[in-house]
Amino acid sequence: MAALQRDATDRFVKQMAAQLRDRYPGHMAAQGDDALYALIRCGIADCERFNLLDAAEVEVYLDYLFRFGPDFTYTPDTKWALDILSDPDLFGMEKFEELDQYEIFDLTLPLV
Repeated sequence: MAALQRDATDRFVKQMAAQLRDRYPGHMAAQGDDALYALIRCGIADCERFNLLDAAEVEVYLDYLFRFGPDFTYTPDTKWALDILSDPDLFGMEKFEELDQYEIFDLTLPLV
């Protein structure tokens, strides 16, 4: 059973890598497959920590990861993201709605 889960994860990682390369060609030009796969796997681990378990939720989280940088939930400038993602009263896509609201109304927010 673990082998099936690993295969499904590997397929998802490759699918996300292709999508991210299409969305962010400038950022991805210098990114090798192994490094990109590792970053996506780290993002998946983050999602488990934030209880984002649906493939669509992971995809949205990875989009944030590539828009704001790989450590966007770990820096003082983006503590707001960690607070939202860790909020036990928010579930799944509600967390992203809150992130979007913060992004829309905080005009000083730097993008990578």
